[in-house]
Amino acid sequence: MHGEPPAAADHPPLIGVCGPVGAGKSTIGALLATALRYQFFRERYEDNPFFERFLDDRPTWAFRSQVAFMLGSIEDAAHARADPNGAVIERPTREMFGVFVRSLHSDRSLADDERDTLERLTELGNKLADPPDLLIVLSGDPRRLLERIRARGRRGERTAYSPTVMEELATAYDDWRRTLDESLVIDRDATSRDLRQPEEIRSLKLEVQDRLQNRP
Repeated sequence: MHGEPPAAADHPPLIGVCGPVGAGKSTIGALLATALRYQFFRERYEDNPFFERFLDDRPTWAFRSQVAFMLGSIEDAAHARADPNGAVIERPTREMFGVFVRSLHSDRSLADDERDTLERLTELGNKLADPPDLLIVLSGDPRRLLERIRARGRRGERTAYSPTVMEELATAYDDWRRTLDESLVIDRDATSRDLRQPEEIRSLKLEVQDRLQNRP
């Protein structure tokens, strides 16, 4: 599930913004898309009819929630690839599988056959829309990310995320990050500095453009 080659250089570029909850993916993704004049596709957690139930009861709703998230991501990636200018997508399917599906399978919230089905769905999505040409992977201090989560007060998140859960999520991201081709990734620490600042967005935009210019 890792090491896929970037899309051919004649495809409209697709950038994936990845990272744990609270890292600022939506904000950074939208700002970067505006700077690049790309379309931005936000993760569809509000459209997921199973997500709140998943937060309350992981084993019962994990599979259905992940299917809904992956379908939304695949649809967005397909639309993004049709845009001649390029696009930024929040949390692509390869991140969903590499971090969340594997974590849920590890803690037995997903059975083996459910994990295998989600892997097939991820592979189908890659064939339909290609994996992103470049991943921006946000990270940060789990304690500070938890403070952000609690401050924004989204329904269900305050009880779903604890210091232990955030530490486990950070470990899952570290494990996934080590599977990625270095040429495919731009890393940013989302808690050591404010990535929303114009100079940070300009720096990220320039790095993205440089990487895309030199992609295979």
